[in-house]
Amino acid sequence: MGWRRWLAILAGLAGVLITSAIAPAFWLAPQGVEWALLALVGVIGGTAHLLLTAAYRPAPASVTAPFDYTDLLWALAVGWLVWNEIPDANLMVGGVLVIGSGLFVVMSAARRAPR
Repeated sequence: MGWRRWLAILAGLAGVLITSAIAPAFWLAPQGVEWALLALVGVIGGTAHLLLTAAYRPAPASVTAPFDYTDLLWALAVGWLVWNEIPDANLMVGGVLVIGSGLFVVMSAARRAPR
């Protein structure tokens, strides 16, 4: 196994150990349909992770990483639609800088790609 896989395993293990140490103070056992919902969240989340990994595999990280910044747009949309949050000027300026940088990287990589 490569070091990256070990690092991922250790990161997951650290999360399990930390939350297991804290859980007894706050844990409430799920009831009835909550177990099914937890299982559904696990299946959907696991499937989404596998599909996202498979989608990013063919391209270099410098090309795919900027697409992660669309999370900003989704968070903005959900905040506005669900919680009626209005973004302030700092968020808009920062978002424009981050998304603009990502687009710049994608366009630079596209220009350098062999044709």
